[in-house]
Amino acid sequence: MQEAVFRVPAIADNEEGWGPVSVTLGSSPLPNLVSTTKKLNEIPYAPFSKGDRVGKAADWYSVSTKPGFQPRYQNYGASAPFSYKYEEDDESFQVVDTRTVKPAQYTKKKYQQFAQRPQRPAPNQQGTSKGQTTSTSSAGKGAWGKQAATTAAGKGKTSGQGGSGARPYNRYQDGGRSKQRSRESSVDIKPDWNVVEQFEIAALSKLSVSSVPEPEELTTAGSLEYFNKQGFPASSNIKLERVERQFFKITTTDDPIIRELTEDPEKEGTVYATDAILAHLTSCPRSVYSWDLLVHRVGSVTFLDKREQSQFDYLTVNETANEPPSDDKDPVNSPAALSQEATFINQNFSQQTLLKGGKKFNFERPNPFAGEGGKEGVTVAPVGYRYRRWNIGEHTLVARTEVDAVLPSKDADHPPSFLLVKALNEFDPKSGVDWRKKLDTSRGAVLATEIKNNSNKLAKWTSQAILAGADQIAIGYVSRQSVKDSFAHAVLGTQIYPTKDFAAQMALIPKNMWGILKHFFDSFAKLPSGKFILVKDPNKPIIRLYAVPLDAFEDLDESAPTTSSTSSSS
Repeated sequence: MQEAVFRVPAIADNEEGWGPVSVTLGSSPLPNLVSTTKKLNEIPYAPFSKGDRVGKAADWYSVSTKPGFQPRYQNYGASAPFSYKYEEDDESFQVVDTRTVKPAQYTKKKYQQFAQRPQRPAPNQQGTSKGQTTSTSSAGKGAWGKQAATTAAGKGKTSGQGGSGARPYNRYQDGGRSKQRSRESSVDIKPDWNVVEQFEIAALSKLSVSSVPEPEELTTAGSLEYFNKQGFPASSNIKLERVERQFFKITTTDDPIIRELTEDPEKEGTVYATDAILAHLTSCPRSVYSWDLLVHRVGSVTFLDKREQSQFDYLTVNETANEPPSDDKDPVNSPAALSQEATFINQNFSQQTLLKGGKKFNFERPNPFAGEGGKEGVTVAPVGYRYRRWNIGEHTLVARTEVDAVLPSKDADHPPSFLLVKALNEFDPKSGVDWRKKLDTSRGAVLATEIKNNSNKLAKWTSQAILAGADQIAIGYVSRQSVKDSFAHAVLGTQIYPTKDFAAQMALIPKNMWGILKHFFDSFAKLPSGKFILVKDPNKPIIRLYAVPLDAFEDLDESAPTTSSTSSSS
């Protein structure tokens, strides 16, 4: 049996230092030394840190196949160059993988439940019925009728909703953000319009005056009918009737009585407006939709007007709600259709609640607009006009204010009290509190919901009542008889609120009202003679004042009925 032979391998000893021996090609007595040295030259320079240990240079365990093994010298991240491994057979071998690599799917981050605030589920929206039509009006071309409202996908029911431990929908949990509504301006901004001044709405809500100015009655006009308090109790179910009466919405400069007051030195002022225009300014911190007003400067006098063929006199619906109406859902419940519906409901309700055929309360002058553009055979709606004057710092405001009805005084020594008669309308019970179920038992909850969803509209009504000196506000709750029918309504109840108490409930502070007006009047007083327009930005809390040409908006069709309207619908 032949014995095994042990051969000592050849070792290259580097007598000059540490590392491989430097040899010249072909001069080494060792056959593998040259090829190995050549391969080692291909290793890149390894970065190091001054904090690394000296043993890093000879880390033989940097590449380990043991699971869970953590190298000792991994703190700086320079172990990759030392994981070099040379195998001679791999130089001529290459693997080609033709399989399609599936990208790794994104895994949503799981949030802890106790860190989430429960969110109220989004209310369901009512669908459109077949064959239903909508009313056509110029209101569909305004700031509400041209919304491109989009919402994030996935709203509504959530997975597991209704089951045990199910959480409501949270729009921040799905990693996305709901898209903001994009609205168009109430008026097309022309390129030649120059921005004169810009008002931040957030700053306007902080303004105030030292004392509320007292009004001075200059003259009165029109007549009023008495409010039928017994015929419309707090709880009822009365069909809303269609009343054929004509309403006049005359702007400031077209009012013949205001023209007379401008020529009377004892009754003149520096600013002229109507209560509707002033209410738009005082409640602007609550506005969401775009609106515009014309500002005329004639010497040192300012006239505030509304623009013809605008949607200024139309009421909004759910303007300040979390999910206001949009055009991409049911056309019957679009902002323009709801605005027209709410306007006609208010006109019909304000006339149906009056005692017709009885005595009237007559003011000093007759209705100044009854003979202008009236329709034959159509009764003019009874309205009381009170022309009043206030001193606000350096400004003297003269405004035409309106009242809708009158209540007799219990004491003969006291004058009767004036009312503003308004109506809130419900178009879909699922959009809020169901009035037919909650109005009798939870009237406060119904009103609180309406204050939240229609804050701007209610603030304008309250401001008009304060300016007109109306002691009370009568609010009717009108609902559709059928969700899909926007022409048939029922009055579910009527409530009369003292104006001061209702303003406190609305958080409407009179000092802030007059502070906002004074701020605008100060800015208008600095303007030169000319024509300007005040525009609320449709998507930002900003109001801009533009200088426009004197002939702007004068090329409109004057034959369109813009100064009066006849109540219809319902």
